[in-house]
Amino acid sequence: MPVRHLLPGHCAGLVGLPLLNGFIGEFLVLSGAFQARPIYGILAATGVIWSAGYLLWMYQRVFFGKVTREVNNTLPDLNLREKAALSPIAIAALVMAWPRWFGSARLIRRCNNTLPPSRR
Repeated sequence: MPVRHLLPGHCAGLVGLPLLNGFIGEFLVLSGAFQARPIYGILAATGVIWSAGYLLWMYQRVFFGKVTREVNNTLPDLNLREKAALSPIAIAALVMAWPRWFGSARLIRRCNNTLPPSRR
């Protein structure tokens, strides 16, 4: 499996697509920002849109751009050791998106119980 098959999934996770690890964090931050002050939420959402555009631009340049150095055409793909090192990261990106599996639901309940009612 070439490394080029892993990067789109990680870019999607960084953008915050649902069912990937970045979605929960972005959702909680944006919902909290909108609840505190709507202008903070609008600014944060704008930042998410800019980062998604940048990641798509980076992906296009890395995978579909011209090779500027000829030595890069001869680079080998990942060996077994490198694939073994990246596989747990790819699996964790999917597992962390499910709060029930990762324990986030319990952590959120515990945090809600410790906050005074006026701060919830």
